[in-house]
Amino acid sequence: MEALLGSQECWDIVKEGYVDPDFEKVGESSPGSSTPRNMTGDEMKVLKSARKKNKQALYLLYQGLSDSDFDKISGNKLAKEVWEKLERIYTGESRVKQVNLQTLRGQLEMTRMKDQEEVGEYVDKVSQIANQLRRGGDELPEYRVVEKILRSLTGDFENVVCAIEESKNLKEMSVDELSGSLRAHEARKRIAKESLGEALKIKAKIDGDEKLMWGNSF
Repeated sequence: MEALLGSQECWDIVKEGYVDPDFEKVGESSPGSSTPRNMTGDEMKVLKSARKKNKQALYLLYQGLSDSDFDKISGNKLAKEVWEKLERIYTGESRVKQVNLQTLRGQLEMTRMKDQEEVGEYVDKVSQIANQLRRGGDELPEYRVVEKILRSLTGDFENVVCAIEESKNLKEMSVDELSGSLRAHEARKRIAKESLGEALKIKAKIDGDEKLMWGNSF
């Protein structure tokens, strides 16, 4: 913006400002005129030039403002005042943004997979925080999210984590690819657990039948 204002020869009026009788009430104005009586001809020319540049600067500053930001500065008539107010607004917003980013970074670091949580749900939760960071301006690379997920899984995934770290280039691995591998591992473990449960039930039934048979034989 400074470069744009400078290219239109308006930066000085924005940075330094000027005294305008309309706004500062300096001197006495002639009836129906906004030019003080005690100004010389040269001073009047300077004032008219300053007013023109001020209007040009205001026009440039208004461009691209949201409705809410425009409402905040619409009462200011001097470009210098508008510029200073916008600086305060955006500096405040920048600080809020940094606080939000720091909060999200801390949230990401503290996030851990719970024992009863499905891996797909956990990956989605981490990805959501990562996307919020990126929308806030944090250039969080994909491989950092992959590393975060791998180091915060439960012990059930220890073997598959070791296998992935040894066989894959994590910097080239996407979160989606990692999620697929982890889901497949989780599904295999679930099937194995269910199969073991069924086998134990069958064994218990057989053992029970054998005891009954031996009991009846005596």
